[in-house]
Amino acid sequence: MKNIFSRLVLVTLLPASLPAQALAQSAPAPTAPTAKTDAVVLTPFEVSSSKDTGYLATETLSGTRLNTRIEDTGVAETIITPDFMRDLGLTSLDEVFKFVPNTTTDDPQLGTTAGNASLFSSVAYTSRGFSVATAQRDFLPTRVRMTGLEIDYRQALTFLPEWARGVQVFANASAQRATGEASNNFQGHVPRSGSWGISLSRPKFNLKVNWNYRSPARLGALTGRGIEPGSFEWRAKKLLTDLYGDYALTRRLSLFASLRNIGSTPEDVKRFGPNTPAIARFRQRQDYGSAWIIGAKGTF
Repeated sequence: MKNIFSRLVLVTLLPASLPAQALAQSAPAPTAPTAKTDAVVLTPFEVSSSKDTGYLATETLSGTRLNTRIEDTGVAETIITPDFMRDLGLTSLDEVFKFVPNTTTDDPQLGTTAGNASLFSSVAYTSRGFSVATAQRDFLPTRVRMTGLEIDYRQALTFLPEWARGVQVFANASAQRATGEASNNFQGHVPRSGSWGISLSRPKFNLKVNWNYRSPARLGALTGRGIEPGSFEWRAKKLLTDLYGDYALTRRLSLFASLRNIGSTPEDVKRFGPNTPAIARFRQRQDYGSAWIIGAKGTF
């Protein structure tokens, strides 16, 4: 009986001594105070509600040569946007046509005879089973480089006496030159143009006179039997004079007048070649007259 009791006492006392040893071993050592750190500032972010259309184009110049919504055009068009070409690294028509539906590129080594083999590369294209013989970039079969100069000037004549204050003169001019293989087919290009005028602003009225000049513009080439090489149709130079003025009757009501092409300058078309005499160049004349608009305007 004595042996059993001593064993029981030993078993019950042994676990009681463990927590004291564990506490003695796990007591943390004192640490030095840490230096104060600045708060981390996160970069701000913005949430935009604007619509992201991705590579979708909503407007086009094809067909009408005017900025027209695609849904208003009467033809099926596939538009490859500059963002799409830039992101995929497309640098030639050969690479672009690989992403156009119903279009394949033909290897010239296979003997294809598409008519556009000279368009920037030797690769010919087939669209919906037909050879594409009129592939163009910006309506031109080859590249055209434009070089020129543009000047814009506007000056208020503040040195005038008090009774003549409010006078301002302005002028701008543009000169451009087209070079390249397709420059002869660059129809309607106006190489030189300019406008200038003078305006007078007063508390009760405003008056402005403006002149617009347009140099001769070359249109389509003339071909056929007996026609001299280098013959073109030209739109003659033109100078228009416009006048605008308004007079305030009250704070809310004023009179205005807009006179366009005061001199009724006509639109002349000529046809000639390098050796055509001046007397034989005139082709036709269109007289649009002068447009006068006179009325009253008010704000209510």
